Amino acid sequence: MRKTLKKGAFLSLALVLICMALPAGLTSCSDEPESRENDITSFKIGNVVGAIRQEAQEISIVVPVGTNLSSLSPVITVSSKAKVTPASGTANDFTNPTTYTVKAENGSCKFYVVTVTNSVAIDGLQITSYPNKIVYGKDEPFNPSGLVVMMVYSDGSAKQVFDYELSGFSSATEGEKEITVTSGEQEATFKVLVEIEPTEGSLNLSINLQGDGNEVVFFGIPEGQEEMIELSWSGQTQDIHWWPINPTLPKEIVISANGYYSIQWYIDNTYINNNNIITIKAENYVLKIPHTVTFTGYRDGAPYSKTIQFIVGL
Repeated sequence: MRKTLKKGAFLSLALVLICMALPAGLTSCSDEPESRENDITSFKIGNVVGAIRQEAQEISIVVPVGTNLSSLSPVITVSSKAKVTPASGTANDFTNPTTYTVKAENGSCKFYVVTVTNSVAIDGLQITSYPNKIVYGKDEPFNPSGLVVMMVYSDGSAKQVFDYELSGFSSATEGEKEITVTSGEQEATFKVLVEIEPTEGSLNLSINLQGDGNEVVFFGIPEGQEEMIELSWSGQTQDIHWWPINPTLPKEIVISANGYYSIQWYIDNTYINNNNIITIKAENYVLKIPHTVTFTGYRDGAPYSKTIQFIVGL
């Protein structure tokens, strides 16, 4: 018992001597070290909380669309005993990235770069590519192949939409059918044709004869206009009778449809290409057998179709 008391008295005396020996200005037993903490722990503008990346010392915050970035007063929380400049609640211009300085109690600093942007508003739904098939027969199902739908935003960006719904199509009756594309609250429309008894619409096509011949016969076309003929149709099929076997006559014809988009060409109902022109070579077709060239396309949002019959003869 006597030995233990002597040891306790010695330890107490040693601690007193150590504290007395500490140089002035250094931490003593009764003083806490100055804090080195200098973090921004929260950054808010209105009800929007910024995303803080501590390692990069960056803060990003997206405010509602239309917010004036030139004068915003963020509410900032920092580490205990630290100070931030500009101070919390001070109005600042966030048109460009802005730097905030956080100074710890011990004088060490961190510099946070704050970027504020407006949220992006939806400008609407846009159809950038129409379906490949735009002409349908009775009771034929709709085929959306080729349809591309984009969501367009206020910053000029766009993103393709796949989760859309289509409505308004019926091939039970003939005529133009306006199809509505819906994604969320956004809508866009386009038209297709249903032809129970095929008609020709009001489409202009140009037929250009390639070669030196001048005796090719186009029924219903005035003589002397064969080199570049503008055909205006009003519900009837234009027949072309073509005699290229004579060496003075052309061996091919070119049919063009300028000013249209989402074009499709078919010969005898077989898809050929989607250019604005199609070339027909006499050598590819049996003599005296009727063939058809079919054109489908859009202009000013409206669908058009036209069928031309041609015969290669002696």
